[in-house]
Amino acid sequence: MIHIFLRLKIHFIYFSSLTKEYVRAHAKFVINIGVLVQSKVIAVTTFNNSKNQLFNANEDVGLLLENTLDYKYKISNNIWSKGMNLDTFAAYIKSKI
Repeated sequence: MIHIFLRLKIHFIYFSSLTKEYVRAHAKFVINIGVLVQSKVIAVTTFNNSKNQLFNANEDVGLLLENTLDYKYKISNNIWSKGMNLDTFAAYIKSKI
């Protein structure tokens, strides 16, 4: 399975003025993102399992979790700078068909 991430840097540009030329010039595709975030996904899964055991324990004294935690994966500019531009990505996809 191929995991693909697309980032489009939008610097104070209104969506109404977003053109295909802008997208073509600024889009970056990272095709191995699944491999890159895999260890973090496993760590979050392990953490959540431990947390669930701790908070769901059937004990007289326990813990309450009042504010849930939402997770987002941060991808550094170092990764994005190595991403494929739109034309390279299109050629890559065509080579896989």
